[in-house]
Amino acid sequence: MTKRKRPIRLRTSIMISVVVFIILVIQGLWLVNKGIEPTLMDLAKIKTDQFAVHAINDAIEKEVVGGVDIRELIVLHDRPSDKVSYSFNPQVYNQLLSSSIQYVEAYIKNVEQGTIDDMTSFDAPAGMEITWTQDDEGVVYWIPIGVSTQNALLANLGPKIPVRFSLIGDVQAEIDTKISKVGINNSYLELYVNMTVRLNVIIPSTETETVITNAIKIGDLFIEGDVPQFYQSGGGKATPVIPFPTNKEDEKEETGT
Repeated sequence: MTKRKRPIRLRTSIMISVVVFIILVIQGLWLVNKGIEPTLMDLAKIKTDQFAVHAINDAIEKEVVGGVDIRELIVLHDRPSDKVSYSFNPQVYNQLLSSSIQYVEAYIKNVEQGTIDDMTSFDAPAGMEITWTQDDEGVVYWIPIGVSTQNALLANLGPKIPVRFSLIGDVQAEIDTKISKVGINNSYLELYVNMTVRLNVIIPSTETETVITNAIKIGDLFIEGDVPQFYQSGGGKATPVIPFPTNKEDEKEETGT
């Protein structure tokens, strides 16, 4: 005589269903996280680059262009060979770099704390709506969970998840020069500030390091050298340099004296 199988109790059935449901939810969240993670990091890098460039430009405009006299920064030296050389005033040079670095670092810190009022918006990828807000703890981005589908039609669907970006900056700066020849024995000197910002972009599931470098022109200087009596260009013959007559010489020629 065979024994009849007992039916599964209701409590046991509910427990099995709950366990299966939890496993499926965890698996679904893991798949969504893996799908959305690359998109989040790409957006984090885009915004981080804009923060850094904005900080660099703002620092140069406020601390360099308006506060430093190029003629005080550059010291010209005359040589016996009629050639002009230059060097930097160390006091002005160090002050320029120090103030720029401090301002950029302060800007990044304010971004992290959410105390920047003039942050610019940025263009999100096509077909995707992204909003951001500020609070006492920093910048918060709200990204639709539909971006994990990698489908333009579904990118804006689903609830929006908050993502915070914590920026850790290590700023470096140096002055670079560019010299161009102008005319005969004349030089055109251009000065640039090269600033490098190293940031650690952090999202809830991962982090990455990005480096932003930006060069901004802060001024220029025309250095005039002595004009020789003869000038030779390339392999041609030497050509005499004819100076333009001054106003007094023009008056003498007109009066015949």
